Amino acid sequence: MAIVLYIIVYVIGYNCKHLAKVSVTGIARLTIQQPTMNCNPMDSDCDSDFKTAAQLPYCNHTRNPTAEKQLECKYEDGVDLTAPYPVPGTFFVHTRISRLSQTRDCDPTKVTDGGCHGTIYRSQPGAKIEDESYYLADMEDFTLLFGHGFKAVNADTGEVKQGQGVDLTGYVDHSPGDANGGALVDRHSIPDDDHFPSMHKIKNLGDIISVHDLMGLAGQVSGLDTLRGEKNDSIRWNGCVLHVRIEYSNKAHFDVLAREKPFYVMTANLLPISEFKKMYGKRSEDGTTRVVHDVHGVLVVTEITGFIRMISVNELLTVLTTSVALFAVARLVVDNVMVSCSTHRKRYGILQKQVAHDFDDLDHNHDLEDGQTSDSDRNESYLKDGSMKGHFTTALLRDYAEKGVSPVGDDLLHVLLTFEKRLNHLDAVDIRCVTASLDQGEDSISDRLQSHWSRKLAKGSDSDTGVREMEMEDS
Repeated sequence: MAIVLYIIVYVIGYNCKHLAKVSVTGIARLTIQQPTMNCNPMDSDCDSDFKTAAQLPYCNHTRNPTAEKQLECKYEDGVDLTAPYPVPGTFFVHTRISRLSQTRDCDPTKVTDGGCHGTIYRSQPGAKIEDESYYLADMEDFTLLFGHGFKAVNADTGEVKQGQGVDLTGYVDHSPGDANGGALVDRHSIPDDDHFPSMHKIKNLGDIISVHDLMGLAGQVSGLDTLRGEKNDSIRWNGCVLHVRIEYSNKAHFDVLAREKPFYVMTANLLPISEFKKMYGKRSEDGTTRVVHDVHGVLVVTEITGFIRMISVNELLTVLTTSVALFAVARLVVDNVMVSCSTHRKRYGILQKQVAHDFDDLDHNHDLEDGQTSDSDRNESYLKDGSMKGHFTTALLRDYAEKGVSPVGDDLLHVLLTFEKRLNHLDAVDIRCVTASLDQGEDSISDRLQSHWSRKLAKGSDSDTGVREMEMEDS
């Protein structure tokens, strides 16, 4: 009953293990937008909502960073930060841009072999790329739009389930703040004004969350000012890689027919990479100078994953096969407990291991051509060591049947005890008729009579002298 309840109620009913877990495929698009007065920045009457440089502690008005790495701040909008060629599922959020001026050093037209033996562009002596650096102002208040969807195909049945995030219930899994993201411990519905006040849905578009709240979702409560690395620099200075995982599922307890509507859970994790940046150069029109741009920031990488549960006969058969194995183990355990620990363990042992006849002896055909059996052949047939148990009675009854008389005396007693032994193999009522006493080591009554009549038959049942000798010995 415990196994039946475990398989039917817990495995199939509660956990729905009989359903196939079909992997989902999907893609996400990311766009960025500067903080606004709750409007679309593309509208002509929409105003931005930037903080002033005085409100931002990482900003100053000098070109040389202080010990706290304060830099000049410049304002850019979402269009300025968007790359000309989108990469699905990723977005690079700029936080710091450094510039370095270089002069062309190699002129192949001025060497005889037409090669370049110096460097193509050379920096000025003593120049550092940090000398001309600035932060992007108020990047923590920029918002990212996550538009995503999924598709799952059951290879066994051809069933297809698909959808987009804006039409489904979404959750965020919040992890505690530590350098590696921590364990997922707290799930909240989207929108979640208490923990991530910027997060909300836009109909037909996707989920909106600010850069600061996205860092908080990864456990970085200080956002872009989180200090990392050997030099203890901020993420705003060095950059980082943020892995956002959007996991689709329709897992629900007692959803036996897989009718639960899919949902998704968004999590974020800060990868253990000390910095992230991209570098590119802009040449002057005549090519004699070049400005190198060293751009640091947060690379947001989105992964669509998960499983959708669907009805599958194969999974159901797998669960039932497991239950068969459990039944076999349960039977083995119960049998061993009964024959080892129970008060009636001897009786249970007899019922569990009923002695069968040795059929190899029965395969020897000693019948003569006329259908009769000689005494010598019959005697030889039933005088096998240990295999004659239960067989000698048959020979005895056959002899009396051929003579047309009923067994009497010791013969009758032997027949009755043999049948009693056989019956006790079935019901184990009198175990002394089946096995010897373990305490005294004596043989069962039936075994002693079997040995007695075996010796009697061996000395020759047709010899009166042998019979008398046996009877005298018995007496």
